Amino acid sequence: MKSERRYLLVDDDYSNHMICEMVIKNIKKNAEVIAFESPLKGLAYIEKEYTLEAEKVNTILLLDINMPAITGWQFLEKFHQFSKHIKDQFTIYILSSSIDASDKQKASDNPDVKGYLVKPLSFKLMEEMVS
Repeated sequence: MKSERRYLLVDDDYSNHMICEMVIKNIKKNAEVIAFESPLKGLAYIEKEYTLEAEKVNTILLLDINMPAITGWQFLEKFHQFSKHIKDQFTIYILSSSIDASDKQKASDNPDVKGYLVKPLSFKLMEEMVS
């Protein structure tokens, strides 16, 4: 059975991938979950898979902000340069261990970000996200 929605995880913490996948699949049994420890690989995947020719896929992106190579904020700057066709397929949530009010405000000010969630992803937060 095909998933009605795709979930992309961009976080350098593998244990967080496992937690998120368990929570997502507990609520959405047939969910397609794709995880990237490298934000650059996540961006490359988006650019390749979400072309104009591809079928539109509603995607929830869970993005960490504190990562090596590039931060989640830098990821968002690059994501913002994608075409409207690509961006319209995504609902982005910051999923971070940071409780810094300035991070929350920065996420709130970003038009590409739907919300700010504090790790770990819980069943309650996941249910709110998909409803």
